[in-house]
Amino acid sequence: MGMGATWISDKTDIELLLMTCEMVDERWNLRARVMQDMEDSKARRGLRELDRQIVSNLSLLGFTPSDRSRLGVAEVKAKTRLEELLERKAMRDHERN
Repeated sequence: MGMGATWISDKTDIELLLMTCEMVDERWNLRARVMQDMEDSKARRGLRELDRQIVSNLSLLGFTPSDRSRLGVAEVKAKTRLEELLERKAMRDHERN
């Protein structure tokens, strides 16, 4: 919640957030079961379906990169050293012309 505090409403989004947290807890338990019995295909399918539901909820809550971008809260990416050098070169080339 702390990471999404700027865009998640504690009035309208809290139920979905709580459900998602519960699903993550359930996933942890189900994953432990799958890891104990690798032959349990029903539990493995259940785990994969739960994964899809969690990702869907996280997307609805704006916790995926594309959804943060859509909401206008995308993280600022630090420039790599190469990007900085290319930008400087472009500025020098522009100043020469």
